[in-house]
Amino acid sequence: MENEDILYQIKSLLKLVQRNFIKKDDKKAKPTTTQMEIMNYIFHCQKEKIYQKDLETALDIRRATVSEVLRTMEKNDLIRRKTNDSDLRSKEIIITAKAKKIFEEKKEKMTQLSHTLTKGITEDERKTFINIINKMKNNISKGEEYDKINKILE
Repeated sequence: MENEDILYQIKSLLKLVQRNFIKKDDKKAKPTTTQMEIMNYIFHCQKEKIYQKDLETALDIRRATVSEVLRTMEKNDLIRRKTNDSDLRSKEIIITAKAKKIFEEKKEKMTQLSHTLTKGITEDERKTFINIINKMKNNISKGEEYDKINKILE
């Protein structure tokens, strides 16, 4: 029962964060949190060229998920995909000017949301929380429990 309570609390917090990030008055509701993660990675990555596989590995997102998110981003003119001359199956991910503008606007909103989330929380509490989350992520990535928990969260 205790672990179910933890899972419920994590999922509940995630829903609140996502609802706050994409408000109903934001008709476009773009980009999503996953799209923001992808754009943030591309903007801050030290590599010259970014490919889908880089995103899968760095952000720990499944290939099918990354493919669908990138397809949506391309449809919404947030990225372009450029075919790699040496490997036609591989496409470089390029952020558009439209995405850069939207990213900067949403980045500010994320910063505000982060401040709201941590209001009244001391630095020691924040560090403890991060430490616990990292331990949980490590625990879940070690075993076969990942698939079982994923089914619960879906």
